[in-house]
Amino acid sequence: MSRLALAGMTIFAGAMFLGMELGCRPKSQPSDGLPPKGDTSLVQELRQSYQRIHPGTRVGLVTAVAEDVTLAAVGDIDLKSFKNGDILTIIDTNEKPVANGTVVNITPDALHVKYAPVPGGRAPRQGDLAVSLQNP
Repeated sequence: MSRLALAGMTIFAGAMFLGMELGCRPKSQPSDGLPPKGDTSLVQELRQSYQRIHPGTRVGLVTAVAEDVTLAAVGDIDLKSFKNGDILTIIDTNEKPVANGTVVNITPDALHVKYAPVPGGRAPRQGDLAVSLQNP
């Protein structure tokens, strides 16, 4: 099995674990994957929750998607802690994984992530969250 596939499976398994751990709390977010306009509190809340469980977790916000080239822009995340090739799992606001992706470019304000939907998933949407596990 390739190193990239193994890393992707590890991140997916971690995201599933975190989802199960945090999934029992009530959700007030809309089911379409979009947080309320201008609401970054969801990102901050999940970032803190995930970091309590796994201190190296980074959580960002999908800010744009180009489905024709399977690229998503991820912002509201520490860009300096990423490099090309890093892997992220994209989840909806109900913390369900929808896609896995790899960083292919870093701009001054966003990560560009090449994604592939997980089985039963979908293309990311603006407002979804991107999760990356890293050893502390």
